[in-house]
Amino acid sequence: MNSQNLDFSFYLSLFCCLHLWLLCLFLAVKKNKGITDYFLSAFLFCFSTIHLQHILLQTGYISHVPFLDPVMGIILSLVGPLFYFYVRSMTGEQNLVQKLKAHLVVLIPATIHLCYLLITKKGMQLHDYYYKATDDTAQYTLINVLLLMAMLGYFFFYLIHSILVLNRYAKRIKEIYSNIEKIQLNWLKDLIIILMLFACIIAPITILVADTHISQLSIGYFSTFIYFIIVYKSLNYSVVFSPAIQFSGQNTHPPVLPHHADTEDTVPAAERYTKSTLSNEQVEEYGHSVEIFLVSNHLLYDQNLSLKQMAGALKMQPHTLSQVINRYYNKSFFELINSFRIEHAKKQLVQITKLNYTIEGIGYSCGFGSKTAFYRAFKKYTGLTPTEYNAYQATQ
Repeated sequence: MNSQNLDFSFYLSLFCCLHLWLLCLFLAVKKNKGITDYFLSAFLFCFSTIHLQHILLQTGYISHVPFLDPVMGIILSLVGPLFYFYVRSMTGEQNLVQKLKAHLVVLIPATIHLCYLLITKKGMQLHDYYYKATDDTAQYTLINVLLLMAMLGYFFFYLIHSILVLNRYAKRIKEIYSNIEKIQLNWLKDLIIILMLFACIIAPITILVADTHISQLSIGYFSTFIYFIIVYKSLNYSVVFSPAIQFSGQNTHPPVLPHHADTEDTVPAAERYTKSTLSNEQVEEYGHSVEIFLVSNHLLYDQNLSLKQMAGALKMQPHTLSQVINRYYNKSFFELINSFRIEHAKKQLVQITKLNYTIEGIGYSCGFGSKTAFYRAFKKYTGLTPTEYNAYQATQ
């Protein structure tokens, strides 16, 4: 790699580092900030250490202040748990600060390692502890490779658990909301997958190549790529500039969901409610009431229809209605509402010329929040897109 590329990589990392710090400062001082803003700010600050280390390695400054390496290792130890709790806060989970304290044990190994180095190493001895010089370039020592692998390993551990949190969240919102497009957080799952790729790519580069010159560039460019995705997605989904309030109406912030046992998501309805006080006769009776609501109440086509809203209309408790839907229909609230909306959409599509509607207009009139959500649901329940269904009906 020539010096021109190195210069470009250096200035790119410098830009990202400074921009991340400004973003962290903004998140810390903005009005109406919430716990999500704090976790995002802390995560971005710790993540900026990757860029800072890249800058210091390129300039050679890190060799003059050798203890910066283990100190930054302590800071980077927080990247995993902070991102994990950022994900949990995005799903509306409460009281996370107390729960985070237990995860700070991840700092203990890096802190003990720093204390050991402070006692046993001096000056350039520490630089030699991390890097070994060859004829052409510097390389990582075996101990440095092992430390980096350990850090990547538990970061990967937190990413896996973040995916599990999002999977549980995706199932729970289907029990509560009829329109989940704005709150399903698929973009966050995509970001986690990219971070996993980052960990998987850096690992072989560090172990097999062990060349600081190559790893500096690879880590610098890849972390810059991740940086742009984090900032773009955060801004695009109003994480940074919106007030920290709970999901309501058209707001894009995550809802506060009722607590469920983690195992409940995977247990069939017949087993989940074995200890329920609601008898089969009551489920049957309530099930008929739900069916009457679905075929006669125009609230069905309200884009913001929720389990609580429907339960109020039926004069039931939300948890009772949820149980009735699970047991009587063997579906989630989201699946039930959308299946009836699709049936109504099919009837309207047959009369689309008479109604003077567009296909997209029919989707909105049936309660779908976007053309994409309508097409996805229609394809799922009929095997055809609305356009294909229209063309098929025309040939009958």
